[in-house]
Amino acid sequence: MDEIALAAGVGKGTLFRRFGDRTSLLRELYRRRLAPLREAILSGPPPLGPSAPARRRIPALLVAIAKFKLDNAALMTSLESAPGNAAPLQSSPWYEDVHSLLRDLLANEGTRYPSWDAHILLGAVRADLVHHVATTEGMNEQDIAERLEALAGKILGA
Repeated sequence: MDEIALAAGVGKGTLFRRFGDRTSLLRELYRRRLAPLREAILSGPPPLGPSAPARRRIPALLVAIAKFKLDNAALMTSLESAPGNAAPLQSSPWYEDVHSLLRDLLANEGTRYPSWDAHILLGAVRADLVHHVATTEGMNEQDIAERLEALAGKILGA
């Protein structure tokens, strides 16, 4: 908080009055950074947007989420492990929205367990996992994208 206040040219008290605590500040930063991705998913062109076929859209969603998490690794790992996050990740509004979208796309493709499969796919793009495979195992964005596309293909029966 000290570093953020200094960079913003305000006192630490101003940050606490505006955001309350570190976790709330992280959530607001996350919300703002996520807005373009959310917009692309809700109303953008294919492959992320709603007019894309599910077999193309599902892997594109996973790859876009993984890229977002890689690009925002420090923010995402801090947010996903923040002490104020007593509620599980699965109850966050973003997770619920993306899970519902994936579940519906999977159901339309005739998968047997669409809700479970959506959870499995989202588990593959957890910030801590994506960060780990990138930093510890040396995978680059292309490696991660290929593996996510393969996982989606297996679940879709491709």
